[in-house]
Amino acid sequence: MALKDTTKKLKALLAAVSNDLEKSESGNKAAAQRARTATIAFSKMAKVFRAESISSSKKPKVVVPAAMAKKTKALACQTSVSPAKRATAKIPVRKR
Repeated sequence: MALKDTTKKLKALLAAVSNDLEKSESGNKAAAQRARTATIAFSKMAKVFRAESISSSKKPKVVVPAAMAKKTKALACQTSVSPAKRATAKIPVRKR
């Protein structure tokens, strides 16, 4: 099950529980029973959500291939201006 599907199911279960809780406050015994059983299902789904959330946060980061890294370095070198060119082109120096 995907994390998005699990969150959708959790939201639906929470809505059902809150609806049944409102009905049970007015004395509806059947709604109270549905709320109790729905909380059990909610707790099980919450455990699934926790496990999926942890596993999705531990996914490896995307590794940039070496050829791509060389291209980005080359582009960075082309955009920077050397101090000699800066002096002849009268490009202002940024203060840090």
